[in-house]
Amino acid sequence: MRFFVDEEFERTRFSLIDGLGDPKFKAVRPAVAAAFSKLDQAPISTKEAVRNIHEAVETLCKVLGDHTDDLDQGMVKKRIRPMVARIYSALDTSAQSFADQGVEAFIKWVDAGHKYRHGPKAEEPHDPPLEWTIAYRANGASCIRLLIDVFARQAK
Repeated sequence: MRFFVDEEFERTRFSLIDGLGDPKFKAVRPAVAAAFSKLDQAPISTKEAVRNIHEAVETLCKVLGDHTDDLDQGMVKKRIRPMVARIYSALDTSAQSFADQGVEAFIKWVDAGHKYRHGPKAEEPHDPPLEWTIAYRANGASCIRLLIDVFARQAK
């Protein structure tokens, strides 16, 4: 089975994986590929798709940020938010606020993934709904592209 949404979905999938061809992304690429493949197989594993895309973003942050902090809201507030504030500090207040709200959205994305990153607190665990898994994975792919750009700007 191959889960197919539309042409744009497929373009995003392959351009993201291809874009991670640089050797420094060697550890990120398999997690991204796994996040997409978990919805291509029977039975579909939405929980694993969430775990894999979260792992891909976490690994990217560790590789580009040269640290070993786990991806949680504390890490985003400690490492990503100050970097974003420095990069965009010369822009107008609207642009600064726009970027800061994007960081807040990223924190929410990270928190949402933690619901499925660890063992369940219920006797009968439930997998995330398919439509929300697809959205979570798409947002994760966008985060990867954005973080690569942000880290590149920060390095300049």
